[in-house]
Order: sequence, then C-alpha cells, then structure tokens
Amino acid sequence: MPPRPSLALLVLVSCWSACDVVSPGNVGGPDASRSAHDAGSPTDAAVTPDDLGYAIVGLDIHPPLRHRVTAVTCPSPAAEACSPDDNLGTNVCLVGSDCADGFCADNPYGCGCYQATCRSDADCAANEVCACDGVGGVHPNICIPAECRTDDDCDGLCLLSLGALSQSKVPSSDCCGFTLRLVCERGTSTCRGGEDCLGNGNACAYVEEWDRFECSARATCTCE
Repeated sequence: MPPRPSLALLVLVSCWSACDVVSPGNVGGPDASRSAHDAGSPTDAAVTPDDLGYAIVGLDIHPPLRHRVTAVTCPSPAAEACSPDDNLGTNVCLVGSDCADGFCADNPYGCGCYQATCRSDADCAANEVCACDGVGGVHPNICIPAECRTDDDCDGLCLLSLGALSQSKVPSSDCCGFTLRLVCERGTSTCRGGEDCLGNGNACAYVEEWDRFECSARATCTCE
C-alpha cells in the first residue's frame, strides 16, 4: 500500500487551490496603479460626505484631496470678522450692515462687501457647480468650472482640484495657473491624495497642460 499523504501536505494543496495568494510585489509600499476610487468609492457605505457634500480621498493630510459625493444646497455664508488694523488698503465696510447684501469680509487689502453668487448648482451654468463657502478656501459661495458634478458622473471619483486663491479669496485661472474646479480622476495622475504631496504647501491638483493630477506648490503662490 502506498504511503498516505501527510495532513500538512493536504492542507497546503487545498489552500493553494482555494486561497488568495499575495505576491511579494503587492505587500507594503505605494502602488502607482491604485485608483483614488479605491480610497473612497461612492458606492461604499463607509464613505460619509461632510455637510457640503465632500469626502476626503486617502489620508486627511493638509491639504487633503476631496471628492464630491453629493450636491447640496449651500448654507448662508458666515460673516468673517473684519480686522481693519492689519489691512493695507481702504476698508469699504466694517460690519455686515455696511453692505447691501449684509456680508462684509476681511482681506489684506481692506474689508469689502461680498455677495454669494449661488446657493445650489441650479444657480450656475451647465458646466459649473456651486462651491459653498469654505470649499477650497472660497468666501462666499461662487460658481466654479466642473466637468463633473458628483462621483456618479465619472468612472471613478469627481475630484476637487484646489486653485490658487487671490488676496480677495476668489479663485482665478490667472492666479499661479491653477483654477478651483471639479475634474474626474485621471488614471495617469502622479498623485492620488494629500499624503503623496507632503511639504512646502504642495497639493495634489489638476494640471491642465498634462491632463492629470500632480503635486503642485499651490499654497505658496501669492496673487493679487
């Protein structure tokens, strides 16, 4: 009678045919092929958007990369305290009652009156969405360019690409070459979240010239 195989051998053969085998190349370290969608799928019940409809991709490292899970109606902008003593220019207002729309905001060149241009996406053009007060640093609500409105419009995530802000806190395409916008994730991107762009104010932002997200020194730009 031939010898019977050992129990250990039977277990090994059984696991080889039924178990998931992890190759050494998939253990630890960054995976350049991973998608931002893996970090926060809109179909994943664990993804809970904030009050403005956004969730963070990957780690919450400043500045984090966010994606728009759902569209919301923006709350009324909160008044920002005017600090005239450190302003370089003339103050148009000091309190909200000095403005026709009741909104006085501070900036380095003097307090000024601001008016929200939208409350929801319906108030913007077809290729824009309403960025609520605080999204990407805007103050107050404004319409921004968008090739997607939520994750459902993309084969992946609808990412918020940070734009350089002018001193008046209004994003501008002329400000360091970056525009606050919503863009579907790109498979060719060289960064997938804030954790990929640590230090010196870098952010994972969309670079139109290369049609992908790259680490960019957004926060170090100074625009007027």
